[in-house]
Amino acid sequence: MSSGWSILSAAALAAACGSTNADPGGDGTTGGSGGGGGTGISGSAGWVSGGGGAGGGAGGASGGGGSGGLAPLPCDSRFQITDPATVGVPFDVTVTDTSPHAYVDLEVSGPGSPATAWGGVVGNGPWSWTWKVSGHGAGVLDLTFKKDKNGNAGTTVATCQIHSVGGAGGSGGGGGTGATGGTSSGGTSSGPPPANRYGMGLVNPGDATDVDLTAKLAGPGGWYLVIFADITPSRTSADASWKASIQQAYAKDLIPVIRMAPPWGDRRVRNMGESPTAYKKLAQAYKAVIQDLPKRADWPLYVQVHNEPNLCDEWQCDSPAGTLSDKTIASEYAHMLRDVADALHSIGDPRIKVLNGALAPGGVQWCQCGTSNFAAGTLSATFLTYMNQAVPGVFDKIDAFAAHSYPAKGEGWGFFVSYAESATGLKYFEKELAAIGKGSMKVVITETGWPTNGDGQTWSRDQVGDFTVEAVKNVWLTHPNILGVTPFILRDAGTWDKFAWAKPDGSPYPVYTKVRAYRCAQAGAKNCN
Repeated sequence: MSSGWSILSAAALAAACGSTNADPGGDGTTGGSGGGGGTGISGSAGWVSGGGGAGGGAGGASGGGGSGGLAPLPCDSRFQITDPATVGVPFDVTVTDTSPHAYVDLEVSGPGSPATAWGGVVGNGPWSWTWKVSGHGAGVLDLTFKKDKNGNAGTTVATCQIHSVGGAGGSGGGGGTGATGGTSSGGTSSGPPPANRYGMGLVNPGDATDVDLTAKLAGPGGWYLVIFADITPSRTSADASWKASIQQAYAKDLIPVIRMAPPWGDRRVRNMGESPTAYKKLAQAYKAVIQDLPKRADWPLYVQVHNEPNLCDEWQCDSPAGTLSDKTIASEYAHMLRDVADALHSIGDPRIKVLNGALAPGGVQWCQCGTSNFAAGTLSATFLTYMNQAVPGVFDKIDAFAAHSYPAKGEGWGFFVSYAESATGLKYFEKELAAIGKGSMKVVITETGWPTNGDGQTWSRDQVGDFTVEAVKNVWLTHPNILGVTPFILRDAGTWDKFAWAKPDGSPYPVYTKVRAYRCAQAGAKNCN
């Protein structure tokens, strides 16, 4: 926390080889059995030995994709699409129309976590627009083709419903070598992740203890935010520890969220561009790192592009540059986000999802370069409008919106009040989405939570736990925009322990125990032993 306005962020696994004897599944209703877990390979040079069971697939949630007996569903003839779709298999959707449309979008809703990736447009009357859909579960998918989605909800042009049926049973997850961490995902089940909003945030790349604590807290399909620092234009690959972190997350059935960051102690990101409004080389470094990380079939990998650039500490400038205004900072970061998002999407992997750098709810009006002087007073929603003005359509380039919706009594002020007074802050992302004209966009809350003391408030560990359970029940699990929540933070041996959910040795604080108990009391909860 800096002043009454801003939230300040804190700044070797050997995979198991799966057997090949997997039951392919039946008629579309019965899941195939997974391949057996292979023998763990002993790691070297400090890598942890992998357990054999982690590599085996558990089989598909449903079977071989039979579609007999499915009733036809309504679908506009302008859609070109295969019905039924298959769970775990991305598919193309093309819409053709004789009328030209601007600012088009395809909205998909239904079981699982369906997401779309823009494929392009061809033709000159008629025109054909194409998207790839992934992350869908079994059931009925609703597709809506819209036009004029330029800062508003858009206008519906055509709709379609299709079936989505189960895929084949999963085979065992293949493992990499102990020495390098491999490129395969492991994991304990096949198909896309189950719908789950629980998660946890870290302030480092994470280790085996961190991932285990998060898996027990969040359950399968939970969210796991880590920080990969030292991203500079000269970087061409991922550190071995980063690869191990992602491998471990997937092996424990967690969805990784990576906050990409500059080196610790040097946050002069604007100096890494070819100019303050061009960041092509830095964007290629982001791309190189993400390409070098392990992936898991049908599971997403979220990438947050920097962090809280509306604070001077996160968008530092050198003397004698003078003073940077909020509009200047917003313009510079918008250009960075544009360049990085374009580079990441150019990989062509629909599993890679781009998030903006979440903003501090209350940011700065200006920063004096080379000093610690600043003036608070610009809300993040205002900063977002400045970004959109500088790079029109920049928020069309992200796959979901990252937010730091801390509990607060007001917009950008009055943080860490009791749950009963905190709704404005917990739902502040609604104001941010409205500012960019994306009211229905999905949200990943990458920081939130209560400290034991901060901004004039003091709470016991039990009170923090009680407040957080109320936020889970009434906001985080119920708000239609939220995909996942990674509270700040799992554990820390220093200043940020006041926010922590566990002690430095990994033993839980009451907030961890109470939230996990609430999750495990729900029907069908897993990882609760």
